[in-house]
Amino acid sequence: MILKQIFFNNQQTFDSWRNFLQSQGIDNFDQSEIKTIDYTVAVLDDNDRFLAVGSLAGKVIKYVAVKDKGGRQFNMVISDLMSKAAEKSIFHIFVFTKNDYIDTFRHVGFKKIVSTKQAAILESGDRSIEDFLHSIPLKKSKKRALKISSLVMNANPFTKGHYYLLKKAAERSDLVYLFIVSTDLSLFTFKERFALAKAACQDFKNVVLVAGDDYLVSSTTFPAYFLKSGADTAYYQADLDATLFKEKIAPYLGIKWRYLGQEPFSATTAIYNQVLKKRLEPEIKAVILPRLQNDQGEVISASRVRSLIYQDDLSQLEKYLPKSSLNYILEHIDDIRQRMRREG
Repeated sequence: MILKQIFFNNQQTFDSWRNFLQSQGIDNFDQSEIKTIDYTVAVLDDNDRFLAVGSLAGKVIKYVAVKDKGGRQFNMVISDLMSKAAEKSIFHIFVFTKNDYIDTFRHVGFKKIVSTKQAAILESGDRSIEDFLHSIPLKKSKKRALKISSLVMNANPFTKGHYYLLKKAAERSDLVYLFIVSTDLSLFTFKERFALAKAACQDFKNVVLVAGDDYLVSSTTFPAYFLKSGADTAYYQADLDATLFKEKIAPYLGIKWRYLGQEPFSATTAIYNQVLKKRLEPEIKAVILPRLQNDQGEVISASRVRSLIYQDDLSQLEKYLPKSSLNYILEHIDDIRQRMRREG
């Protein structure tokens, strides 16, 4: 029995790996799942047959399967993946998995964050969700019934529409926590998106800006490999994200309202809003506001802004952006265009 790294550029190896996972009940091999994998290891018997496998995608362990339920082969795989992550200076690791495997991962040092009927998220490493929560500034008030609200935004980039939602929440609340999604897979980097949101927050004395860190589960980081092929990934991702927010983040900060923008275009976002409302309420009120429109009756969206940049139609941007975002984009337009070209 040996432990070795395997490579998918060998079609026979890939086919054997996939067949082994299918024999263990995993059949979701969508390219969006496969392309995120950085490293894969396997335990092989003396005849080069798979006994156990596991992969690392950034800071997420995925595609773990073991032929025999004994702990040795599983431990070999997880230990190797953790060592590989450490080589990459990654010391905070996540696992999204079925509930059946929660205890198995607990035995190798992982701690459950939350779980739903379909999925669980666990973590291990040098920090935890408690560390994240303790890093958020807590604001106190003399009012007995402090109305605390929240918004979660990707803000790619921060538009007049985002500003409108923030303004409405701020007007209706004593305190608003604005979370910016930290996943750095957007056209505008997290650093840029956070800075643009920070500029807008200067207009409000009751808004606390928070980096979402690893605890706002986005569709780009949620691995659906363990779900049945064809499953409604958007639903399960939203359900897990809403549960984490409801059970961990909101109680710590005293959040009772979450503001959302109505989504007329994206079916995925519309599903996300529906799931949030269903999962959060009645403990947390989900307030869905109509999207802001410009003078021409067009819904203001970040995707429209990106489209105008791609089309080199910069003269239209002021209809969609606050001055801080507009000025930043115009000053950095060459760099932004280069990113767009790299993305294809």
